[in-house]
Amino acid sequence: MSSSSEEPTEEEMSEVLCAYGRAVYEAAGVELCIAQLLAIAKISSQSQQNRTDARNEFQGRRQHTLGRLMKAVRESVELPPEVTEMFDQALAGRNWLIHHFFFESFPALARSRTRNALMRQLSDMAQWFSNLDRLLIKQIDRNLALKGVSLDNIRSTTELYLSALDSGDNNTH
Repeated sequence: MSSSSEEPTEEEMSEVLCAYGRAVYEAAGVELCIAQLLAIAKISSQSQQNRTDARNEFQGRRQHTLGRLMKAVRESVELPPEVTEMFDQALAGRNWLIHHFFFESFPALARSRTRNALMRQLSDMAQWFSNLDRLLIKQIDRNLALKGVSLDNIRSTTELYLSALDSGDNNTH
């Protein structure tokens, strides 16, 4: 319990920051997943894939905002309506975490009951972003498979591209 009714203790604040950090981490994971998937989709559609193309495409996508990445996915990949709806929720949730969480939530951090509710909300958001990440991988994998691109999972594909980049191999397929 807080020593003061106005501010949380350092330990209580650390707990909130850990939960907040996990939620932001998972939200950033969705951004990274989309950037990887878009880069892989573009590179996989080219007849000649090389180190420079892979690096440039991935680095370029990593610089895009979540909204821009989602727009690109909507334009290049056929997704079910429920995934598009999840995109809208993800963007709103991520923006709330980054731009509004502390301003709106700081007064509640001093009260144990509301702080615990915030912790649950952050935990739920982290899990939700993690689930969206998994769903995106499956949905985009299906769409790429229809184009003849087989991806067992994004991690192994990303590792393939990154190892090719690291080794200096000009042919990444």
